Amino acid sequence: MIKMDFDANCTVMNEYVMPKDTNALGILFGGKLFSLMDICAAIAVKNTPAEAL
Repeated sequence: MIKMDFDANCTVMNEYVMPKDTNALGILFGGKLFSLMDICAAIAVKNTPAEAL
């Protein structure tokens, strides 16, 4: 197993929150938030060497 520097492996994702993603109070739906987190996590894992997993 190799030692990874987790500070060097940082995934940043920007996404616009559109009105269709919010409720009547303008608060983001939880399902949309989890969807964005899932996409970001998939990108992070894809960019991680297999030996580090």
